[in-house]
Amino acid sequence: MTIYRVSVGNREYQVEVAGNRLRIDGEQIQANLTALNELGLYLLHQGNMLREMHFSNKGSNIFTALAEGRHLVAQVERENGKARPKNSALAQSDVSAPMPGIVIKTLVQAGDCVEKGQAVVVMESMKMQMELRAPAAGEVIQVAVQPNAQVDKGAILVKIKA
Repeated sequence: MTIYRVSVGNREYQVEVAGNRLRIDGEQIQANLTALNELGLYLLHQGNMLREMHFSNKGSNIFTALAEGRHLVAQVERENGKARPKNSALAQSDVSAPMPGIVIKTLVQAGDCVEKGQAVVVMESMKMQMELRAPAAGEVIQVAVQPNAQVDKGAILVKIKA
């Protein structure tokens, strides 16, 4: 069994993986994640629900996930039994492109205050539009793109000071 500590915003989860078995904070999860391509696109099958998800490795144990227009940033560390300082939770609040595409609309501007989960950019990729959302509440310090801009996977779109 492998144990991970996953931080999303101010929340921290203990994730245990043993073969096809998954436990989050001690609760058994019945789900299956299937890779659809080598670019980070997956299909999550949980009960009667099917959901496409896109994962991206940002380095330094930081990953982004996009599902149903929700964008989140997570820090993943392998559990080693040592205590971790409380304020080492992920502070990254930038919104980045989960895949190559075109910016359709920016919904915020520098100086705006945003709430966690608020839509900040509308992007189109592979003929699908998606709203990218703020991973944390804070102040928009930079909007790095304009509508109709072509962006690469991982490009910073909006910087938010949490």
